[in-house]
Order: sequence, then C-alpha cells, then structure tokens
Amino acid sequence: MTAHTYKTNEGDIVLKCPTEVTITDRREKELNDLGFIAIVNSKGSNFAAFLADKQLINPSFIIWITQTQTLSYLLGCHTCWLRHALHITLKGIMRDKVGSFQTRQSVETYLNTWISITFV
Repeated sequence: MTAHTYKTNEGDIVLKCPTEVTITDRREKELNDLGFIAIVNSKGSNFAAFLADKQLINPSFIIWITQTQTLSYLLGCHTCWLRHALHITLKGIMRDKVGSFQTRQSVETYLNTWISITFV
C-alpha cells in the first residue's frame, strides 16, 4: 500500500494508517469470532495484512453434522483457500520472469525449488 504522510498543526510529519481506521487486536478478534476478516495495519509502517481466516459459514451450527464431517468441511475450505493463494503467488512470481527466455524445464525446476523451500 502507498504510504501517506501528513503534517500536523504542530508541524510534525505523521504516517497515516493504511486502513480507514485502526483496528485493535481485541476488535480484530471480535470481528473474527463473528466471521469477518479484518485488514489490520502494521503499526508504524504502510503495510496491512489479513490475520484471520474464519469463514462466515460455521458448520458447528448444523446439529446433525458429525465432528469428522465438520473437520472435513473445514479442511476442504482451507485447502481451497490455500490453493487459490498459492496460484496468485505463483502468477506473481512468474510475471517477473516474463521475457527471460527460460526453458520449460528451468521454470519447472525454479517453481518446484521455491515451493519446497517455502512449504517445507
């Protein structure tokens, strides 16, 4: 995110929060418990991040579902989310490599190495 600074009445330069409002850790947990994912700024920087990954759909509300089915459902949701995040990350990595005239084998080796270093 772009860093925005402004000058206060006292003449100090202050870094503006990258999100509309500052969300405290307590408020972020409350939003997370309600099923919302809050974007939280990193104090003193222009970075913001999502810290939670709960879904709005909570299978524990369904009384006839077993614990195994609940875990299976949650694993499916998280696997889908992880696959999507990895897909976007790999696209970003390869966007930087466009035009480098690499062979298919060298690209495959590079990506497999990156995945093994990152996730092992």
